[in-house]
Amino acid sequence: MIKPIFVLLTGVVGVGGAIATLPQTNAIASQSFGTAIAQANTEDPGELTSEQLAVLRRSELPIALPTYLPEFTEVDQVDAMAPQHNSPDNGADYIVYYRQPMLTGGDSACFELQAASGGFGGPVLPQAINASLPPFAQSIQGYTHQVFWTETGEAEGPFTEPALFSDWIQGEDGVYYRITSNPGRYCSLLSPEEANLILESLRYVD
Repeated sequence: MIKPIFVLLTGVVGVGGAIATLPQTNAIASQSFGTAIAQANTEDPGELTSEQLAVLRRSELPIALPTYLPEFTEVDQVDAMAPQHNSPDNGADYIVYYRQPMLTGGDSACFELQAASGGFGGPVLPQAINASLPPFAQSIQGYTHQVFWTETGEAEGPFTEPALFSDWIQGEDGVYYRITSNPGRYCSLLSPEEANLILESLRYVD
Protein backbone atom coordinates (compact mmCIF):
# COMPACT_ATOMS: atom_id res chain seq x y z
CA MET A 1 0.00 0.00 0.00
CA ILE A 2 1.34 3.41 -0.95
CA LYS A 3 1.25 5.96 1.85
CA PRO A 4 -0.55 9.20 0.91
CA ILE A 5 1.85 12.13 1.11
CA PHE A 6 0.78 15.76 1.51
CA VAL A 7 3.08 18.62 0.56
CA LEU A 8 2.77 22.38 0.82
CA LEU A 9 5.43 24.47 -0.87
CA THR A 10 6.28 28.13 -0.53
CA GLY A 11 8.35 29.13 -3.51
CA VAL A 12 10.40 25.93 -3.58
CA VAL A 13 10.17 22.33 -4.60
CA GLY A 14 12.06 19.33 -3.23
CA VAL A 15 13.93 17.32 -5.88
CA GLY A 16 15.84 14.22 -4.79
CA GLY A 17 16.19 15.57 -1.25
CA ALA A 18 17.34 19.02 -2.45
CA ILE A 19 15.41 22.26 -2.41
CA ALA A 20 15.17 24.15 -5.70
CA THR A 21 13.90 27.74 -5.83
CA LEU A 22 10.87 28.45 -8.01
CA PRO A 23 10.00 31.81 -9.55
CA GLN A 24 6.53 31.81 -7.96
CA THR A 25 5.85 32.81 -4.35
CA ASN A 26 2.52 30.95 -4.16
CA ALA A 27 2.30 27.90 -1.94
CA ILE A 28 1.12 24.64 -3.53
CA ALA A 29 -0.57 21.85 -1.60
CA SER A 30 -0.17 18.49 -3.35
CA GLN A 31 -2.83 16.08 -2.15
CA SER A 32 -3.63 12.51 -3.14
CA PHE A 33 -6.47 13.87 -5.29
CA GLY A 34 -6.16 17.30 -6.89
CA THR A 35 -4.14 20.40 -6.07
CA ALA A 36 -5.00 23.43 -3.96
CA ILE A 37 -3.29 26.84 -4.08
CA ALA A 38 -2.53 28.86 -0.93
CA GLN A 39 -0.67 32.12 -0.45
CA ALA A 40 2.42 32.28 1.72
CA ASN A 41 2.23 34.25 4.95
CA THR A 42 3.24 37.73 3.80
CA GLU A 43 2.74 39.40 7.19
CA ASP A 44 5.13 37.07 9.04
CA PRO A 45 7.01 34.66 6.74
CA GLY A 46 8.24 32.68 9.76
CA GLU A 47 4.67 31.77 10.76
CA LEU A 48 2.70 29.00 9.11
CA THR A 49 -0.50 29.88 7.30
CA SER A 50 -3.78 28.12 8.10
CA GLU A 51 -3.38 26.13 4.87
CA GLN A 52 0.10 24.98 5.87
CA LEU A 53 -1.13 23.96 9.31
CA ALA A 54 -3.96 22.02 7.67
CA VAL A 55 -1.39 20.01 5.71
CA LEU A 56 0.56 19.19 8.91
CA ARG A 57 -2.62 18.07 10.65
CA ARG A 58 -3.14 15.38 8.01
CA SER A 59 -0.30 13.53 9.75
CA GLU A 60 -2.64 13.20 12.76
CA LEU A 61 0.34 13.95 15.03
CA PRO A 62 0.37 16.58 17.80
CA ILE A 63 1.72 19.68 16.04
CA ALA A 64 4.69 21.35 17.75
CA LEU A 65 6.37 24.41 16.22
CA PRO A 66 9.22 26.70 17.30
CA THR A 67 8.37 29.95 19.06
CA TYR A 68 11.94 31.18 18.45
CA LEU A 69 13.46 31.52 14.98
CA PRO A 70 16.70 33.21 13.91
CA GLU A 71 16.25 36.64 12.33
CA PHE A 72 14.98 36.71 8.72
CA THR A 73 13.83 33.07 8.86
CA GLU A 74 10.95 32.09 6.57
CA VAL A 75 8.88 28.94 6.15
CA ASP A 76 9.97 27.38 2.87
CA GLN A 77 7.96 24.18 2.60
CA VAL A 78 5.83 21.82 4.68
CA ASP A 79 5.40 18.08 4.08
CA ALA A 80 3.19 15.59 5.88
CA MET A 81 2.58 11.86 5.57
CA ALA A 82 -0.73 10.42 6.68
CA PRO A 83 -0.67 7.44 9.08
CA GLN A 84 -1.10 3.83 8.04
CA HIS A 85 -3.46 2.59 10.73
CA ASN A 86 -3.18 -1.05 9.61
CA SER A 87 0.63 -1.07 9.76
CA PRO A 88 2.82 -1.95 12.79
CA ASP A 89 4.85 1.16 11.92
CA ASN A 90 2.28 3.97 11.90
CA GLY A 91 4.46 5.86 9.43
CA ALA A 92 3.01 9.31 10.10
CA ASP A 93 5.37 12.28 9.99
CA TYR A 94 5.69 15.94 9.07
CA ILE A 95 8.54 18.29 8.18
CA VAL A 96 8.70 22.09 8.18
CA TYR A 97 11.55 23.53 6.09
CA TYR A 98 12.97 26.93 7.02
CA ARG A 99 15.44 29.22 5.23
CA GLN A 100 16.81 32.78 5.38
CA PRO A 101 16.48 34.08 1.80
CA MET A 102 17.28 37.68 2.75
CA LEU A 103 20.78 36.63 3.85
CA THR A 104 23.61 35.35 1.69
CA GLY A 105 26.55 32.97 1.93
CA GLY A 106 27.56 31.77 5.37
CA ASP A 107 24.95 33.99 7.05
CA SER A 108 22.00 32.18 5.42
CA ALA A 109 21.13 28.94 7.23
CA CYS A 110 18.55 26.37 6.23
CA PHE A 111 17.07 23.84 8.63
CA GLU A 112 14.09 21.59 9.25
CA LEU A 113 11.77 20.65 12.08
CA GLN A 114 10.88 16.97 11.83
CA ALA A 115 8.17 15.04 13.68
CA ALA A 116 7.61 11.29 13.41
CA SER A 117 5.84 8.40 15.09
CA GLY A 118 8.70 5.92 14.67
CA GLY A 119 11.54 4.60 12.54
CA PHE A 120 14.59 5.93 14.40
CA GLY A 121 18.20 4.87 14.75
CA GLY A 122 21.48 5.18 12.88
CA PRO A 123 24.94 6.72 13.28
CA VAL A 124 25.63 10.09 14.92
CA LEU A 125 27.93 12.95 13.98
CA PRO A 126 31.38 13.44 15.60
CA GLN A 127 30.77 16.74 17.43
CA ALA A 128 28.08 17.17 20.08
CA ILE A 129 26.74 19.46 22.78
CA ASN A 130 23.99 18.80 25.31
CA ALA A 131 20.54 19.60 23.94
CA SER A 132 18.20 22.18 25.45
CA LEU A 133 14.81 20.50 25.65
CA PRO A 134 11.29 21.92 25.27
CA PRO A 135 8.94 21.72 28.28
CA PHE A 136 7.01 18.75 26.90
CA ALA A 137 10.12 16.55 26.43
CA GLN A 138 10.01 13.14 28.12
CA SER A 139 13.25 12.45 29.94
CA ILE A 140 15.08 9.12 29.58
CA GLN A 141 16.76 7.94 32.76
CA GLY A 142 20.52 7.82 32.34
CA TYR A 143 20.51 9.45 28.89
CA THR A 144 21.48 13.00 27.95
CA HIS A 145 19.95 14.32 24.73
CA GLN A 146 22.43 16.01 22.42
CA VAL A 147 22.80 18.07 19.24
CA PHE A 148 25.30 16.50 16.80
CA TRP A 149 27.09 18.10 13.86
CA THR A 150 30.03 18.11 11.49
CA GLU A 151 31.14 21.25 9.65
CA THR A 152 33.25 19.42 7.07
CA GLY A 153 31.83 15.93 6.65
CA GLU A 154 33.86 12.74 6.95
CA ALA A 155 35.62 11.25 3.93
CA GLU A 156 35.41 7.71 5.34
CA GLY A 157 32.23 8.03 7.37
CA PRO A 158 28.51 7.88 6.63
CA PHE A 159 28.27 11.70 6.51
CA THR A 160 30.41 13.07 3.69
CA GLU A 161 28.86 16.56 3.79
CA PRO A 162 28.29 19.09 6.60
CA ALA A 163 25.24 18.18 8.65
CA LEU A 164 23.53 18.81 12.00
CA PHE A 165 20.75 17.06 13.86
CA SER A 166 19.46 16.78 17.39
CA ASP A 167 18.42 13.63 19.17
CA TRP A 168 14.78 12.73 18.68
CA ILE A 169 12.83 14.29 21.57
CA GLN A 170 9.79 12.34 22.77
CA GLY A 171 6.62 14.34 23.34
CA GLU A 172 2.96 13.45 23.72
CA ASP A 173 1.46 10.19 22.44
CA GLY A 174 4.85 8.67 21.64
CA VAL A 175 5.61 11.26 18.93
CA TYR A 176 9.20 12.44 18.48
CA TYR A 177 10.63 15.78 17.27
CA ARG A 178 14.07 16.98 16.19
CA ILE A 179 15.92 19.81 14.41
CA THR A 180 18.14 19.04 11.41
CA SER A 181 20.26 21.10 9.02
CA ASN A 182 21.75 20.01 5.71
CA PRO A 183 23.30 22.97 3.89
CA GLY A 184 22.96 23.23 0.14
CA ARG A 185 24.11 25.46 -2.66
CA TYR A 186 22.31 28.52 -1.35
CA CYS A 187 22.48 28.09 2.43
CA SER A 188 24.84 27.14 5.24
CA LEU A 189 24.77 24.87 8.28
CA LEU A 190 22.68 26.01 11.24
CA SER A 191 24.88 26.53 14.30
CA PRO A 192 24.38 24.08 17.19
CA GLU A 193 23.67 27.03 19.50
CA GLU A 194 20.83 28.25 17.28
CA ALA A 195 19.56 24.69 16.92
CA ASN A 196 19.33 24.45 20.71
CA LEU A 197 17.40 27.73 20.94
CA ILE A 198 14.92 26.51 18.33
CA LEU A 199 14.59 23.07 19.93
CA GLU A 200 14.01 24.52 23.39
CA SER A 201 11.32 26.86 22.02
CA LEU A 202 9.09 24.10 20.62
CA ARG A 203 5.51 24.41 21.80
CA TYR A 204 2.30 22.61 20.86
CA VAL A 205 -0.14 24.37 18.57
CA ASP A 206 -3.73 24.49 19.84
